[in-house]
Amino acid sequence: MNEAWDKELLKELEELLSEAGLEVTREDIAGNDVIVAEYDGENEPEDCNVSVMHLTEDSTEISVMISVMSGLDEKQSDDIAALIPYLNRYLSVGSFGITKQDGYFWFGCSNVIDENTERSKLLKVAAATVDIAYGTAAEAVRIVLPVVNGETPVSELMNDDTSIIQF
Repeated sequence: MNEAWDKELLKELEELLSEAGLEVTREDIAGNDVIVAEYDGENEPEDCNVSVMHLTEDSTEISVMISVMSGLDEKQSDDIAALIPYLNRYLSVGSFGITKQDGYFWFGCSNVIDENTERSKLLKVAAATVDIAYGTAAEAVRIVLPVVNGETPVSELMNDDTSIIQF
C-alpha cells in the first residue's frame, strides 16, 4: 500500500471533477480519504463519493458511490426498494441499493486498476467510471421521482420498462 500514490491519484481525480464544474471537497469518512463532489442541478443525484483502497500490493480499487436520494420516508423507501430489482436487472456496471432505515438510495460501482499502468490511462478509466455512475444514477432519479413525489404508483413501474441499460 502506497499512501503517497493514493493521495496523488485522489488529488488528480479531485482536479478532474473540479474542472468538470463540480463543487469538490475532501473528507475523512470512516477513516478513508474520500472525494465528495456535489451536484447542484434540480432533479439529479445529490453527490458522488470517490475513494481508493488496496486489494493487493500493486492493485487498487477505485470506488464510486452516488447518493441518488436521501431523507426518504418509510413509504418512499419501501417503494424504491420494490423497484431496485428492476433498476439493477440489466446493469453492466454497478448496482443500486437502499438503506431503508435512513432513507438513503444509492448507486455504487468500482474498478480495479493496476498501479503500474500509465497514470493518464488510470485517470481516463476513473473518469469514465464516474461518468457512467452519474448517468446511471441520473436515469434512476428520472424514473423514481414520480413515485417519490406521489405522482405515479410504484406498481406501474414494476416491469422491464423500468430497467436501465447503460451505454
